[in-house]
Amino acid sequence: MKATTKKVGRPVKRKAGEQSPKKVPEVKEAPVAEQVEPTTSRTKRVKHVLLTQDSYVPKFAAERVLSCGEGPQLGHPKRNTTKKPRHVSELPEGLKFAQAVAGGVHSFLLTTDGQVYGCGVNEKGTVPVDGLDRGGSTNKFKLLQFPERFRDDKKIIMLAAGARFTAALTEKGTVYAWGYLQVKITDIDSHSLFQNMQEEPTLIYAPILKRVVKIAAGENHLLMLSEDGEIVMLAAGASFTAALTEKGTVYAWGNLRDASGNIDSHSILQDMQKEPTLINNYKSTHVVKIAAGENHLLMLSNNGEVLSFGDGTQGQLGRTMRTSHIRSNYMVDSSGNSRRLVINLREKARKENRAVDIMAGGYWSMVKVEDGRWFAFGLNNYGQLGVPLPKEADEPGAAGDTMQVDETDYHVYLPTLAAEYSSVDDITDIQGVQHTVCRSVDGTVHAMGKNTDNALGLDTWTGNDDNEHWRYTSLQKVPVPVTDGDSVVGVTATIGCSIAWTENGDAFAWGCDTVVINLREKADKENTAVDIMAGGYWSMVKLKDGRWFAFGLNDYGQIGVPLPKETDPSSSSYSMRASDPHYHVYLPTPAAEYSSVDNITHIQGVQHTVCRSSDGTVHALGKNTHNALGLNTWTGNDENGHWRYTSLQKVSVGDGDSVAGVTAAIGCSIAWTENGDAFAWGRNTVGQLGLGVTNGDAVPSPDKIVSNHLEGFKIVYASIADKHALVLATKKEEEDSSIGGLCEMIDAADLAEHMQQD
Repeated sequence: MKATTKKVGRPVKRKAGEQSPKKVPEVKEAPVAEQVEPTTSRTKRVKHVLLTQDSYVPKFAAERVLSCGEGPQLGHPKRNTTKKPRHVSELPEGLKFAQAVAGGVHSFLLTTDGQVYGCGVNEKGTVPVDGLDRGGSTNKFKLLQFPERFRDDKKIIMLAAGARFTAALTEKGTVYAWGYLQVKITDIDSHSLFQNMQEEPTLIYAPILKRVVKIAAGENHLLMLSEDGEIVMLAAGASFTAALTEKGTVYAWGNLRDASGNIDSHSILQDMQKEPTLINNYKSTHVVKIAAGENHLLMLSNNGEVLSFGDGTQGQLGRTMRTSHIRSNYMVDSSGNSRRLVINLREKARKENRAVDIMAGGYWSMVKVEDGRWFAFGLNNYGQLGVPLPKEADEPGAAGDTMQVDETDYHVYLPTLAAEYSSVDDITDIQGVQHTVCRSVDGTVHAMGKNTDNALGLDTWTGNDDNEHWRYTSLQKVPVPVTDGDSVVGVTATIGCSIAWTENGDAFAWGCDTVVINLREKADKENTAVDIMAGGYWSMVKLKDGRWFAFGLNDYGQIGVPLPKETDPSSSSYSMRASDPHYHVYLPTPAAEYSSVDNITHIQGVQHTVCRSSDGTVHALGKNTHNALGLNTWTGNDENGHWRYTSLQKVSVGDGDSVAGVTAAIGCSIAWTENGDAFAWGRNTVGQLGLGVTNGDAVPSPDKIVSNHLEGFKIVYASIADKHALVLATKKEEEDSSIGGLCEMIDAADLAEHMQQD
C-alpha cells in the first residue's frame, strides 16, 4: 500500500502587510556581485593574511663567499681545513650571491639570477652536480643542472639545507629537493619521492592551488609556507572539496559517489582522486561563488550564469529529466558548455533570468534570480525544497515516515519555483539535507522538511508514533533564544541537526537532543600562519596574532614548550634520549617563550635555539653545555645549575650592536650585525666558528670573527652546520686606501694566516 502523509504545521510568521504567502517580492536591481555572499560552514569565505614571496626571499647581492671549518664542503680545492673565514676564490667571475646554506656534508650557493652551485660529499644524491659520481666528493663549487622538464618553473629564489638533503623554491612556487633523509642511521626510502631524491632533483610540491612563499629545513624534514591570497572560498561535499580562487577559477579534489558507489567515468573525476584538479578556468567563465551538495557542485558566474557539476542521479544538476545512466560529459566536461544551467521562467525574456545567488546541500540545488524568486531542483522527498509535493504524497491520513517503501517520484528535475523560499525576503543561507534551514538578513531563522528528532527545532515531534509533526512543508520560524541586541548571522545543517551562530559569537544547536544548546564557543579568527621556522628535529609556525606554535623534539626545552615534570630538574644527567616520548611534542603547541618576544625574525638551532628580534636583540634557550647559549655560565660536566635553560636568555653580542641575523647548529652559533661584523660562540671543535685557534674547543661568549679575507667587506649572511660555516659578504661602500692595499696583497696575507691557523 502506498504511504500517504498529511501536511501540517504552524503558519509562517511574516512581515506586516504581506497579503499572501506566495507573494513575489519586488524586483531588486542590485548588481550580481553585491548579492553574492558566501555563507555557512559548507560554503565559507576564507579571509587570510596576504603572504608573498617578496616578504621572505633574500634582498642582498653578495660579491664574496667565505667558509671555515673542515671537509670538502668548504669549497677550497687546496685545503680541507680552515679555522677562519676564507674567501672561496674558485667561482665564476661576476657572480652575486643571494643565499648560502650549510648542510651536514654539503654546501650550496644561490646566485641572484637563480643559479645553484654546490660542493661536498655526494652521499646518495646530496650533491648531484655534473661529473660527480655517486658516493664521490668535490671541494670545488659546481653548477647544479636541473632536469630539462623542470626548467619552465622560472628561477630559484630560496634554498634550505638539512643533514643530507637540500630543497629549492622557485618563483612559480614550486619546490624541489635532492639527497636523502634518515631516522637515526636508517635511510627513509619508503616512498618513490624519497627514492627519486637520491637520483636527481625531484618535484616535491607543484603550485596547483597556491604558491609556496618560504621553505625551512631541519635535519631530516622540510616546512613549506604557502600564500593565502589566492583562495577566497571553499565548499565541501560528502567526500570532496572545491576551492574558488580570486581570479574566478575553480578546483576540486576528492571523490564523488552515487547509489552504485564511486563515480570515476570521466578523467577529471579520476584526477580529482589524486590531486586538486581544474574544474573551471576563469578564462572561460569567471565564477564568483560555489556551493556544494553531497556529490555535486554549483557555480555562479559574474554574468549571472549557473554551472552544475557532478552527480545528477537525484535531479540536482537541474539540466535533464534523465537521472540514470547520465553521460559522463554531461556531469563533467572541460569546456563547461554542457554544465550551463538555463532557467526558463516562460513568462519573461531570458535576459531577465539572470541568477544572483546559489545554494546547495544534500541532493538538492537552489538558484535565486534577480526579481527575488528562488528556483529549486533535486530530491524533495520531505518537501524541504519549498516545492509542492506530488498530490498523492500530500493526502490526509498520513502513515508516518515510510518513504523508503513509497513509489512516489519526489524528484524535481528542472528548476522549479520554490514558492516558500520566494516568500521570504533577503535569504542569506539555506542549508540541510532532508530538512532545510534558512536565515534572512534580519537574523530570523526558518525551517521546513523532515522533523523527526525535532530536526526543525520546534519541539513539536513526540516520537515515532507522531503522524502529525514529523514533517512540515511550509516554512516554520525557529525560536532561536538570542539575547537582546544579538542576531543570528549564519546557519548550517546536515541530516537531522542544525546549528545557528550569532553576531556576538554565541552558537545554538538543535536536533536529536530535542533541546536547544548554547555552545558559547567563539571562533579563533587569528589562526592564519604568517611565518615558519625549522631546525634540528623541530618546527615552528607563527600565527597572525603573533603567537608561535612548536612541534618536534623538545629534549632540552629548546622549542619554548614546557618540559614534562622531571624527578630531579637539577640533575647533572643531561644526556637525555631523543627516543623518550616524553620529550616529543607531536602536535602544534603554544611556544609561550617565543610568543613573549616581539617580532622574531630568526629561530635557529638543534639542541639549543637562538632567536633574533627585529630590534636587533638576541635570545637563546635549551642545552647550554660548552656555553652553547653564549652566556658564559657553564663551568664543566659537573655543572648542575647552568647546563640547560628553559626560558629565553638575552645574549650580549658585541658592544650593543644591532644584530641582523643568526644561525646555529649543534652547540654553536653565529650572529652578524647591521654593521657587517660577525660574532660566534659555543663549540668550535673543527674551527667551524671562524675564530681561528682558540684555547679549548668552546667559546663561552660571543667573540668577533676576524679574517684578512674580510678586509673591505661586510658580512650580510651566514649559515652554520656541524663542521663548517658559510658566509656571504658585500663590499663596504667606503673603503680606506690601506684596506684596498691589503686586499691587493691578499696572497701574502693568506700565507701568514695559514701559518697562524695550521
